Amino acid sequence: MTLQVALVGTDGIVLASDRKNIQPASTQAKGRQSSITTKIAINKANKIAVAWAGHEVAEIIGKEILLHSQDSDWEYPLSGIQSIGEAVYQKTKTNFPQGDRIEGEVIVVLAGVLSKFYAVRISPDLCTCNPYFDKRVTGDMDNPAIYFTEAYYQKTSISRAC
Repeated sequence: MTLQVALVGTDGIVLASDRKNIQPASTQAKGRQSSITTKIAINKANKIAVAWAGHEVAEIIGKEILLHSQDSDWEYPLSGIQSIGEAVYQKTKTNFPQGDRIEGEVIVVLAGVLSKFYAVRISPDLCTCNPYFDKRVTGDMDNPAIYFTEAYYQKTSISRAC
């Protein structure tokens, strides 16, 4: 189960994620296997953070966005993020077994852009990118965090909330 939340405040953005990774049972083993992992990565030099959920293609896309992003990409962030996401998606989707459900999401936060963040959505047929101006929950969509953000989220100062 993955839980990720991005919240826009009046003076910053909060990006949070759980750390539990659950792998479905293999043909040799019964039951699911779980481990602790990282689902958020930060490139301090390029002032960008990403969080990924879903199929492992999402992690690959997130890490590629970190590696190949430069300040020049962020003049028009939507097209830069979309281009990286789409290129990686097209290159990697054929590496997985046919019938593998390729779905996931990558949340992208840019340090210089405090009023919005971006989400790359991966589905079996396409990869898209959209801006978000308030909140986004991704991962297990039956998670109680969805209720939390719908019931309690109000844009406020991040420094005041902590």
